[in-house]
Amino acid sequence: MPNGKKILFGAFALLLLLAGRAFGQQKESLLIGPGDMLHITVFDSPEFEQHVRVSDAGDIVLVLGGKVHVAGQTPAEAAHSVESALKSGGIMNYPRVAVLVEEYATQSVYITGEVKAPGARAIRTPLSVIDVLTMAGGLTGAADRKILIQRRGTKELVPYFVSNDANVAFQSAVTVYPGDTVIVPKAGIVYMLGDVKTPGGYTMTNNEGKISVLELVARAGGTNHSA
Repeated sequence: MPNGKKILFGAFALLLLLAGRAFGQQKESLLIGPGDMLHITVFDSPEFEQHVRVSDAGDIVLVLGGKVHVAGQTPAEAAHSVESALKSGGIMNYPRVAVLVEEYATQSVYITGEVKAPGARAIRTPLSVIDVLTMAGGLTGAADRKILIQRRGTKELVPYFVSNDANVAFQSAVTVYPGDTVIVPKAGIVYMLGDVKTPGGYTMTNNEGKISVLELVARAGGTNHSA
């Protein structure tokens, strides 16, 4: 390989290495599962680069280094597992490996609760929770703004608050991965009864999740003359 191409590949591999490890360090990183397609890059060793699918047992088979179990690991943890296999097998003394998930076996995200079109939606890459809620038609008028994202595999519950302030909503948006479930509960209800124009139950859908008596009377159309 010409020197120029070696330098270019080396720089690309280093970027993959840094990106893969930074991705794995994020708390929200999706765990690798059976059927996922992985891109494995070994820095400065292009002959070890490969695209491999995780087996049903959660293993991958390296070009050199044998079988490595990666299911249930983050991409960064899987990279360390591959490095350990290369070292223990006497293939390399100081390998630097990057692992990226190219394709997820689970291709759907599930949106349930107070959205206009609940159900499964096909996604091929991680998306912002705002995008996922938009795919479900947005929140209903009875939706609580405190929603939960349940992670695939770990079942970890990640909270997210859908702020009325668009800037806050986008800046604080968490990532939803294929296989995750987005749960939108119903907001709290307070009841206005008696001599008002429109008695009944009213949801507390503002950012504070509470409502004053004056606001509630106003939402009920005000009091009647006989109140």
